[in-house]
Amino acid sequence: MKNILIKLYSFSKNSFNSLVSTLSVLIFSSFSCNKSLKKCKTKFDILDECIVMGNGPSLTTFLEKNTAAAAGKHVFAVNFFCNTEYFEKIKPSFYVLLDPNIFSTPLKTALKDNVEELIERFKKISWEMYLFVPYKFKKSLFTQQLNNKNIKIVPFNSTPVQGYSFLENWLFKRNLGMPRPQTVINAAIFLALNMEFKVIHLFGVEQSWLKYLSINDDNSISVGLSHFYKDSDKTGENRTLSEFLTSQATVFKSHMRLQRYSERNEQLILNHTSGSYIDAYKRTNQFL
Repeated sequence: MKNILIKLYSFSKNSFNSLVSTLSVLIFSSFSCNKSLKKCKTKFDILDECIVMGNGPSLTTFLEKNTAAAAGKHVFAVNFFCNTEYFEKIKPSFYVLLDPNIFSTPLKTALKDNVEELIERFKKISWEMYLFVPYKFKKSLFTQQLNNKNIKIVPFNSTPVQGYSFLENWLFKRNLGMPRPQTVINAAIFLALNMEFKVIHLFGVEQSWLKYLSINDDNSISVGLSHFYKDSDKTGENRTLSEFLTSQATVFKSHMRLQRYSERNEQLILNHTSGSYIDAYKRTNQFL
């Protein structure tokens, strides 16, 4: 009897999550995004390997030793990598933005300088680059300011999808949703998978924020966010410990789902980041 109840619970949970995901896709996703991604994919003859770069501290070591090698590969960059000296050297083929604060109007004070510099650097790009932005920000003030024919804006559906595996895979393949994109790295890996790269190399993806978690005497939490291009930021002050830990669990669950999706499509994700907290992918110290 107990086993029957457990199966009934699992069925009900998956059915509910599938229904919510389907409704979310119908309400928030655009069916045109699949066409945009496919069009982007046809621009490239060979899509064997790519690099997805996070902005963790270890990326400095990688860039200093492998700039020339990386410059010859298809590279996905994220967030404010553009505002570094390496941007012009690497010339990434793909760039992924996810944070709603980058597209907000007016900009938050803490991000204003970085976003304005990002826009100015994008305007000066001299090579063809595909900029992936969430569909809902396709016509934002941010994208309207990017007056550069070398930048091709590709909208993607950041709608989180969860439920029966067959439904998830069907929606993933058609770019109607993705495993919950808790971080831009989750989104970048998913996009690389749907671009059908056979091997995806990860660098600078420590995602080890738990290491820098602290709680003050007034019960406020603080988390250090270290980037390769600047000193540590602080985040988490307006969240409880349980809220922060829940968000972290979501990050790593999303990576696990991306790994299963890659296996289904016979793709390989390799994590080259020493000390990374991501336990979903095969680790290696060997570069390309």
